Amino acid sequence: MKVTSFIVSTDLDGTLLDHHTYDWQAAIPAIEVLQQQQIPIILNTSKTLQESITLQKKIGIQAPLIVENGSALVLPTNIPTPFDTSDKKIGIIDDKWQVITFGCSRKEILSFISEQRKEYGNILAGFNDWSLEEIAKRTGLSIEQAEESSKKLFSEPFIWLADNNAFLLFEENAKRANLQILQGGRFYHLQGKTDKATPLLWLKEQYQKINRGTFGNENINDGIIPKLICLGDNKNDIAMLNIADFPVCIKSPTSDYPNIDSNKNTIYTEAYGPSGWTEAITKLTAQIQQKI
Repeated sequence: MKVTSFIVSTDLDGTLLDHHTYDWQAAIPAIEVLQQQQIPIILNTSKTLQESITLQKKIGIQAPLIVENGSALVLPTNIPTPFDTSDKKIGIIDDKWQVITFGCSRKEILSFISEQRKEYGNILAGFNDWSLEEIAKRTGLSIEQAEESSKKLFSEPFIWLADNNAFLLFEENAKRANLQILQGGRFYHLQGKTDKATPLLWLKEQYQKINRGTFGNENINDGIIPKLICLGDNKNDIAMLNIADFPVCIKSPTSDYPNIDSNKNTIYTEAYGPSGWTEAITKLTAQIQQKI
């Protein structure tokens, strides 16, 4: 595997994909530049594994995936990746995907929601409650896309039906159950205590080990530490953006820029979605080429 000085980690909805149309064509020029430089493009999303696989193929990206807001890191089994997974919980899906779990199962999450409803009533509605037609209506996806989106393994997207005080109580109960709530562009997401940064930091460490190994001497500067370029547009991207060497806050048509920690390298795009994605990567291209 080639030494990499940079890793790109990108949110999908509202970032690489247009918020309304889910189109990514405006990002193609920047994607091609990164691919020419053999810089990994990690899709880091609230979407499911199946959605992410489909999009990865359509866009023409081949790299690890981070799905359901950091709940799992997914590696294709047909591409040798010399990552050290000896201390991780590993699963295999369809003999094609090695799944490293950082969150918890959807079964646990749905059980918690059921208990809360018994205690407090009809306080929320989520993907598990809705038909494919309802999911499609609420997301703007086709029925086929909604089916892929419904196949959550580690989280439950939902809308809140009760008042703010009830939400605060629900949030506190979730914390006691070792769960957390993240806010995305359209839904809240109930999941385990992980985020988009957790598996990304582990992946960065693995790439550093690969870089170190290519020198044949593990004492040479401990290997090149890859710089993280992270792109996102919403609150559930904040953890990822805060660990970036080059954070990119994509302008959103529905919300303010993510409120991240101060970083002199932060880019706030003028354009929305994939156009903003290309805007930011273009600004960084000269720096990237100087480092490679």
